[in-house]
Amino acid sequence: MVGDRGSASLLLEGSSSPHHFALKPSHARQLQAADALILVDFGLESFLKKLVASLPNLQVVELSSAPGLRLFESREVGVLNPESSNGHTHDHAHHDHETQDDLHLWLDPENGIVMAAHLAEIFATLDPAGADLYQTNFQQFRKQMTLQIKRLKARLTPYREKPYVVFHDAYQYFEKRFDLKAPGVLTLNPEMAASAKVVQELRVYIQQHNVRCAFREPQFSSAILESLIEGLDVDIGIFDPLGASGVRGVALYPQIIEGMADAFEQCVSRD
Repeated sequence: MVGDRGSASLLLEGSSSPHHFALKPSHARQLQAADALILVDFGLESFLKKLVASLPNLQVVELSSAPGLRLFESREVGVLNPESSNGHTHDHAHHDHETQDDLHLWLDPENGIVMAAHLAEIFATLDPAGADLYQTNFQQFRKQMTLQIKRLKARLTPYREKPYVVFHDAYQYFEKRFDLKAPGVLTLNPEMAASAKVVQELRVYIQQHNVRCAFREPQFSSAILESLIEGLDVDIGIFDPLGASGVRGVALYPQIIEGMADAFEQCVSRD
């Protein structure tokens, strides 16, 4: 987005998880030297709250506050129904960080476009001389993502009714953008073990609905999923919502979305 008019440093690598991340002194030095901090939401990146409070001159941009976002509430564990968590459009004037919105909002590429538009405006405020460049870069990004969404919708349409299970309920934005079936969910918090009741419920669901795929994330062990599917004909796929396997740079975000589609199709298309 900023081109050669600025530089961006990454605090949280894709191989880490915001659910258990701890800042290092080097991160504090990065923030002290920065003009702005861009994050999804303090509700997700709570590890930043204390340090940011000590930096009153740092401009903080919570992407969850971008007007026009399509947001969903957090869901329950177990077997979900298609109507679980109805969406609502974010109104900047009424944003409440205490609500239970699901904050994995970047996995809807339409939200990615909305957030990019918001960033172009923020950068133009910080650097008015670069406003035209930021707007040009945003328009290019919007065109790229719009084409990708259209292409992936067509590609995933044959698999819309395929049942599947996820370790961590991080994917409803992707699921609903591409009209996929609501999954079975093992846990909301990847740091907490699933209850025996949920495990049993999902094992019954897997057997009754011929579920062939369970998805985990590269940041977390597959042991819990392996115990869930023990003795069942289920493959484990990998969703990479943070781009742990991608190359950092301007292509990373579309690569994340593409990688999600690739992983889903490869797993559920198995005969």
